[in-house]
Amino acid sequence: GSNWIPVDTSTLRFHQYDLNFDLNYYPVNIVEESMAPYFGAGLTTGLTSFAPPGFASESKLSVALAVNFGLDLKVWSAVDKRSFVTLSSLNSWQVVASGDRPRYLNLGGAVRYFFRP
Repeated sequence: GSNWIPVDTSTLRFHQYDLNFDLNYYPVNIVEESMAPYFGAGLTTGLTSFAPPGFASESKLSVALAVNFGLDLKVWSAVDKRSFVTLSSLNSWQVVASGDRPRYLNLGGAVRYFFRP
């Protein structure tokens, strides 16, 4: 037979803490145009913490590399064109990851405020 102990998974605790660094390129000048696609690369460093009840917690560091892509659609612009607001699609695909970190496709949206002095 096998030696395994049944575990009540409702008591397991996982925590994921990530720090993302993204560098994106706009082939179109978003200041002048109302719509601008972008693409770039991202680096994510993370700490995964696992705390089963009655046992010491464990933590693992991980790293992931991503491809970023999206589109900004300008919805408001100041008269002097020094600031504006966009509706943005924020997407990334993690293509390489260390350890047990999952690689995933992330699709999202945001409201961005751009400004310059």
